[in-house]
Amino acid sequence: MAITTYTELKTAIANWTGRADFSSRDEEFISLAEARIYQQAAKRGGLIGMEKLGTVTLSASTETATVPSDFIRAISFRLDDESPLDQKTLSQMASLSNAVDKPRFYATAGGTSPLFYFRPIPDGAYSASLVYVAKFPALSGSNASNWLLENAPNAYLYGACIEAAGYVRDASMAEAAHSLFNEALDGLLGLTRQYRFSEPPIRSLDASLTGRAFERAF
Repeated sequence: MAITTYTELKTAIANWTGRADFSSRDEEFISLAEARIYQQAAKRGGLIGMEKLGTVTLSASTETATVPSDFIRAISFRLDDESPLDQKTLSQMASLSNAVDKPRFYATAGGTSPLFYFRPIPDGAYSASLVYVAKFPALSGSNASNWLLENAPNAYLYGACIEAAGYVRDASMAEAAHSLFNEALDGLLGLTRQYRFSEPPIRSLDASLTGRAFERAF
């Protein structure tokens, strides 16, 4: 069965786990799988479809700016005149002067309303170009698909099966799902490296890679 939509993914989770009674929990498994993919991919440089270009507006005499809602981590940050902003930790920023001048450094503060902090504090209005690792739009009843499901449904499926196995405390299912999930993620990361360092760039996954793991079963 093809897995191209949120509904089809939920059906596949039931098929692969052999547990049709998971229908009340599959949304949780998918959400947790997304978090797992973000965390694993972000710490290893991100995936092709997670790279995004945005614009951040810096206001005069204001030390903060809003972080994009889908932000995970920055790849590069430049002012509109191409001057790069160097990343610092918040503790490092605290030791810098709070003088008003052209910004040279930034730090990211987390929390429920994440912010960028700048030093020096902007002496005028600036527009900055931000290349960052972004979250995929979460799957839901109103968002049936996204880049990841289109290109790597196996990563979604195996990630959700890991969470399902944890829920029912099935160690053998968890071990099998972990192995397949890691293979799927390794494939995505390998293709990302090719995309970044080869010409022409790869626009989507080779269908043989997405299909190969599905020949196996738990």
